[in-house]
Amino acid sequence: GSLTGATAATAPLAAAEATRAMGAAPATGTTATVPPEDEPRRSRWWIWLLALLGVAAAVGIVYMYLNPAEDEPPPVTTVEIPDLSGLDQVGVRQELTEAELVPNFVDPVPSDTVEVGLFVQSSPPPGTVVDIGSAVDVALSSGPEAVEVPDVAGMTQEQARAELEASELRGGATTEENNAAIGVGDVIRTEPGAGEQVEPGSTVDLVIASANVDLPALEGRPEAEASQVLDDLDLGVRIEQAESADVPAGNVISQSHPAGVVARGTTVTLTVSSGAPPEPTPEPTTPEASEEPTEPGDGATTEAPPEG
Repeated sequence: GSLTGATAATAPLAAAEATRAMGAAPATGTTATVPPEDEPRRSRWWIWLLALLGVAAAVGIVYMYLNPAEDEPPPVTTVEIPDLSGLDQVGVRQELTEAELVPNFVDPVPSDTVEVGLFVQSSPPPGTVVDIGSAVDVALSSGPEAVEVPDVAGMTQEQARAELEASELRGGATTEENNAAIGVGDVIRTEPGAGEQVEPGSTVDLVIASANVDLPALEGRPEAEASQVLDDLDLGVRIEQAESADVPAGNVISQSHPAGVVARGTTVTLTVSSGAPPEPTPEPTTPEASEEPTEPGDGATTEAPPEG
């Protein structure tokens, strides 16, 4: 009873399962194909994907190998200013030109350490990175900075040389010149002159006053003027008077020392006109004695007229 019923109930279920599993009955003469399971299908997709990626990578490598230019860095647009120490104008120009820079020489600058004409500084300075084609201002050396010759006029030679040394200059040779306004042996002037610009260490010669003066011609000058000239020249003066019809009274007729070089302290005698000499006074004339006739008998002798 119950077992038979159960079997009967189960039979339709089994038939249904078989129908789902097998599907519809195939047509006569065809072969039934069983579809693959889902998991193997997904595994094959991953394989295809990896294969495609590998091919793409290989193509990329080959492309990069065949086109190396695309791997080169971008063109250089900047350059570093080179060291220019010790170079003259020609060397600086060549160095900057080779670096694709443009040299621009500005006014020289003084330098106590760099020889005249050699590189001192630039703007921008060496080592600076700039664009290719940039201009670089370059200053060469003009040598040590100039110093001014001091004014040592009126000083003794020792004082003058000390003053020159303090100004980084050297006292040179001495020459003499007649100048009564400056003491004997003292400095009249320098060569180069005071105020001129020279290089440090330059030699400055001294012109000193000699023991002589230049005596000018004083004839015809008023006594007071001539005496003042002699006094200014540190010369003595002695006055003598003399008459002169040609030189006005009070003016110099002559001088004891002619114009020219004389030693300081020399006494010069000036002969000064006292005026024209007075005209001579005419001598008085005496009247001649008159002849009066004498009478006979006065003892006078009468000469007889000659006989004809």
